[in-house]
Amino acid sequence: MKKPLKLAKKYLVAAVLLLIVGGMILPLAAAQAYGPIIIYNIVATATDKTVTISWETDRPSYGRVDYGKASNQYGWIVQTNPNQKSTSQTITIVGLDSNAQYFYRINAQDSSSDVTSLEHNFTTYLANQNNSGTNTNLVYQNQYQYSGVQVGTTNNCGVSLTNSFGFSGYYYNLPKTHPDMEGAVGPWSKPARQNDWYSQTYFVFTRIDKDLNFGSNFFPVNTGLAGDPNHFAVNWRAIIDVPTTASYTYKITADDDAWVYIDDQLVSDLNGTHMARTEEKSVQLTAGYHKLEIYYADRKIYNAVMSFTSDTRLKYHPLPMNCSVQDVINFNNQNTSQSYAYTGTNNTNGSTGQVLGASTEETQDKGVYLNGWDGVYTKFIALYRTTDSPDIWAITVNNQRLYITSPQSFNKYGLNWNKVKTISRTALEKYPVANLVKTPNNAAVYALYQKAEKKWLKLLIPTGTVFVSYPKNYWGNVVRINDLDMSAYPTANLIKVKGSAKVYQISGNTKQAFASAATFRNYGNNWADICEVNQIHADSYLDGSTLR
Repeated sequence: MKKPLKLAKKYLVAAVLLLIVGGMILPLAAAQAYGPIIIYNIVATATDKTVTISWETDRPSYGRVDYGKASNQYGWIVQTNPNQKSTSQTITIVGLDSNAQYFYRINAQDSSSDVTSLEHNFTTYLANQNNSGTNTNLVYQNQYQYSGVQVGTTNNCGVSLTNSFGFSGYYYNLPKTHPDMEGAVGPWSKPARQNDWYSQTYFVFTRIDKDLNFGSNFFPVNTGLAGDPNHFAVNWRAIIDVPTTASYTYKITADDDAWVYIDDQLVSDLNGTHMARTEEKSVQLTAGYHKLEIYYADRKIYNAVMSFTSDTRLKYHPLPMNCSVQDVINFNNQNTSQSYAYTGTNNTNGSTGQVLGASTEETQDKGVYLNGWDGVYTKFIALYRTTDSPDIWAITVNNQRLYITSPQSFNKYGLNWNKVKTISRTALEKYPVANLVKTPNNAAVYALYQKAEKKWLKLLIPTGTVFVSYPKNYWGNVVRINDLDMSAYPTANLIKVKGSAKVYQISGNTKQAFASAATFRNYGNNWADICEVNQIHADSYLDGSTLR
């Protein structure tokens, strides 16, 4: 069997991905190309009269935005180019009212699927608003001072990833006449922004909080409005700076409602009006940057307890409203007046600084997607080879390393050989290996398995149910690769369930058990070619006759 990869050490790559507890991943049509389209990475960036909305899909599709001034009431529609399908779409809407909230949803279509996203919202700035940051009537203006960099309407995501730390906090007053105040103790079905507590109507001020350990007497909203200092809500937004792929622990204590989201997935849900409750969890985080949002609400007149602490290895950078993590990274990439490189680097081009603690060898070209990204393939931000091997690796925008299987594949991505940098193997191995892959024009997603003989096998993930049955699978880490790379990986046809001795041969949607070890060998198989799967994955295949 062909061995397309040359690696110096073994990797187990069943799933080096973000662990989300309690989250939900949309259905994945991996067995064939006609399942529901998946819409993700929805970002809206507004000015006083315009908004730019962007999103990604798991396969090329047409798109449109439905929007209006009332929730679930969309009076206007804007379509993308009807002649251009893409996995990445952007629409700019002009002529909006200043200082106004709008609601919108994304629709994506191809010949076999028509999918609409959940509702989102944005708020435009106040026209002619100055950059002083003193106006407290707007939650979305984002005009703050970050480490000497004045951030105005032309660049509202200017957070230094070198020396700006803390949490962007958005504070809301909830009048005691609000129907949700002083409610009964018990479960609350609507999380976070599904409640109107975090709407423009109730916004009073924003600030950068250096930490969120406020203790048992947390009454920050006291500006003379009805209900103050009780009955308020806060939304904190931050970028989690993760030094290395590992498990990290956090603890949150709240009285009343609190929700924690990592990369837009709900991981802690302390809903309802209640006495102080504490939840401590561990999550697996890949090295690089992740999005954190915490929502808190005090709905009873007595007590207001709020504390969030985490592993001391993690650092937090403010994340302004309407800015994605990538927006902030792009700002740092494009800023030439400061160094956002790794500590000690003298590279005049700077670097994205996406893995803390990395060697100074890991310099990257700033502000450029090295594969001339056009929405077809996953973005590449660096190209590396090691001192002990000629193999070429691309570093993806979500900080995974992807092996480029041949010079022909390198050229097909539109890459430049002069951009390849030589680093140590230790530095390279700080990046987890990309182990979930697909091609742009096919919805089929494959898991890559590395074997002892230094070869990789690709195993089809047959359904969305199977995909989410692996707790560390995360849709955002599926890498779109070209067909040359995909064809370089032999297809796996042997599986077994962890803890079981029974081995199956798979073909299409059918599995056949081998009657004995001797039968397995008689068919010319190699024990190293067996892929270990979970029971749900194995059960997704129909049982065929036993092989004897």
